[in-house]
This record gives sequence, C-alpha cells and structure tokens, in this order.
Amino acid sequence: MRRKIATAKLVSVLISILLIAALAAGCVSIGRRDGVETGTTDDSSVDKAEEQDNGDMPAQEQPAGNGGAAAEDAGGAEEEIPALSDEEINGMYQKALEALGWFEFGTMPADYSDTREADGYEYYRVTHDTIKTYDALRSYLGTIFADAVIDRLLGGDGSGFRLFRDFDGALYTVPVGRGSDIFKGEETYEIIREGDRKVIYRVTVEVYDDPETQNVAGTEQYDFPLEYIDGKWVFTHFEPVR
Repeated sequence: MRRKIATAKLVSVLISILLIAALAAGCVSIGRRDGVETGTTDDSSVDKAEEQDNGDMPAQEQPAGNGGAAAEDAGGAEEEIPALSDEEINGMYQKALEALGWFEFGTMPADYSDTREADGYEYYRVTHDTIKTYDALRSYLGTIFADAVIDRLLGGDGSGFRLFRDFDGALYTVPVGRGSDIFKGEETYEIIREGDRKVIYRVTVEVYDDPETQNVAGTEQYDFPLEYIDGKWVFTHFEPVR
C-alpha cells in the first residue's frame, strides 16, 4: 500500500516536473517567437522605411526638374529669328538710303498748290503713293530704323525746324535738300554677321583729292549696325556716306 502511494506521489512529481518543464519550454519558445517576430518586424520596418526614404528621393527631385521645365515653358520657347540673306540685307540698305534721302538730299513728292505755314516756313502737302499722313511716315520709318534714329530724323536739327508736319491729318513737307558730296567716289559693301541678332553693313567709299580728275586719295569706312529688335530687323545707326 505504501509502495502504491509512493509510486503515485512519484508519478505526480514527475508529471509536475514535466508540466513545469513544458510550461518553461513554452514560455521560452513564445519569448523566442516574440523576439524573432518582433525583431523581424522591426528589421522589416526599418528596411521598408529605408526603402521608402530611398524611393522618395527621386520623387522629391522630379518636381524640381518639372518645375524648371515648367518655368522654361512659362517663359516660352526661344524666339525664332528670321535669317536675312545677303540680297535682303542689300535691299534693306537701299531702302534706308531712299528714306534718308527724304531728309538729307531732297524731299518727298508734294503738291505745291496746297500749302500751309508754320514757324515761318511754307509747307506743301505730300503726294507719296502710300505715305499720306505723319503717322504713316513714322510707321514706315519703323520698318527700317530703330526708334532713336527715327526720333533724330523727325525731330530736326535742334533749331525747332521740322521737315515734316501734320496738318488736319495730312502730311506736309518743306522742299529742302542738298546735293551729294562730289569728293566721294565709288562705294563697296561688306556684310559682317555678328551672331543671330546683329549684322554690320560696312560701306567703304572712295575719296577724291580732285573731283575733276577723280584721283582716289583714300577711302572712308562706315559701319551700319542692322539688329533684330522687337521682332524686326532695323538699322540702329544710319547716316549719309557722301
């Protein structure tokens, strides 16, 4: 009987030991599992955060690039500048010479029976085929010269005298002028291209020491800048060469 009781106690102790061992093993396993899972979760979160940060870098840089492109687009594409052929440049020079002649060498055609008086001068109505008003004259000159050149031509010599005036919406002029310089001979021309927006039209004219013998004593050189301004090609300086 005692042996049975002792045996029963021994079995009970063994079972308790096994249970304790099982529980201990379960706790360690759970602890390890938690630690592994927790560590795995933390490592994964760190990795994902790093990946997200690395992934965000290009995303943050891209808008800056797009912003630059947008700014470029906002500014508009670079203006396309029409190239001038040598023939067109020569034509512009001849056109400028004609217009300058209205101020230096003669005047525009006029009706001398239609007169107006101002500042002690007799003005006659201009009968040009297409230029009938003062505004039309200025507009035409604007296709050839820069504003500073136009202001100088229309403003006169500073004495108050103006070659062209507006009367009742019509253009009038004073018939004045001069002849060309008899000491000047033949002209030669050179076109010098200085980039997309500027051309130098160089004129070299012979100078005589005697206009009768036309013996060439030397030359004079004139440079006329032709520049692309406000969407058009215009001379920014112009003057008579003879």
